[in-house]
Amino acid sequence: MHIQTARTQVWLAELASIQAEIEAHGMPAAPRPARKRTRKLKPLWEE
Repeated sequence: MHIQTARTQVWLAELASIQAEIEAHGMPAAPRPARKRTRKLKPLWEE
């Protein structure tokens, strides 16, 4: 038995309400970055 079942149920209810508000306002989901821009900064030894 999990001890934090009530806490997780409250958290899931809050998450569902937040998702419902986002869907009601028509906000798009946050776009996931395709790749982290690691090649933007060259290492010092390549200069």
